[in-house]
Amino acid sequence: MTNNKLNLLNAIESLNSATDNFIRDLSFSTPDFLETQIENQNLDVSGVYFIEIRSEKYLDGCPNDWKEKFVTFWDKAEFKGKFTPQSKKKRLNAHDSVGEWTPLYIGKCKNIRKRLNDHKTLTFFQKTRGIKLDARGIYEQDSFRVSHVEIPLDVYDEISEKIESYYRNEINPLVGI
Repeated sequence: MTNNKLNLLNAIESLNSATDNFIRDLSFSTPDFLETQIENQNLDVSGVYFIEIRSEKYLDGCPNDWKEKFVTFWDKAEFKGKFTPQSKKKRLNAHDSVGEWTPLYIGKCKNIRKRLNDHKTLTFFQKTRGIKLDARGIYEQDSFRVSHVEIPLDVYDEISEKIESYYRNEINPLVGI
């Protein structure tokens, strides 16, 4: 192996190690209601966000068969092909039960506040992907909460995908693209 290739491999390994250490030091902000986060001018930042749904929203008063109830609630036939994510069986199966809040969705963007507003207000006629809460007819102010991890914009393009993937694998939100 040439010296340049060896140097490159060492640099890649070092970068991966530094990124892994950076991710381990991150933690999500304290969750707050989606509407509050949309109105938060300080949330015009880049990063990874985590949306949760209050479990009672889809449980219909009975936690038995919660996975089936969630799929029935979320994966309606009229939503297919509308640029909105469906439930993921693998992620559903990663959870044995649910508490007061269910991990719904994890995403990344360069302006969290704007993207959260998109998730709430996008219509089915718009081709931008999103969970489209208003269009689904399920948005209620106290039923969705959000936390986030800020990623500095100057390194966002290099590490955001890895951070998003890390949290998706750790948390297993029930829906995704």
